[in-house]
Amino acid sequence: MRVYATKLEYKGDQIRGEFLYDIQDHFGLDPEDINHPDLIDEGSDLRHSLPKKFELLKGFRSWYLLQHYTEYNYQPFITTIQFVM
Repeated sequence: MRVYATKLEYKGDQIRGEFLYDIQDHFGLDPEDINHPDLIDEGSDLRHSLPKKFELLKGFRSWYLLQHYTEYNYQPFITTIQFVM
């Protein structure tokens, strides 16, 4: 996130202004998103490993390959939001 002061007004010891907010987010996948177990404690010292449900979906694994396999050269989805307050 970046914030820019686009307009400032000084009145005595008060400052007013407008600020431009520039926000970016990406929807990329990391290895931890598709290949890690949830550890569940069922009241004993034994822990059971269960995969997250979305890890089993072919779409998530394909998305990961598209993003990380160098010959595909795919980039994550990027969302940009800008607003002035």
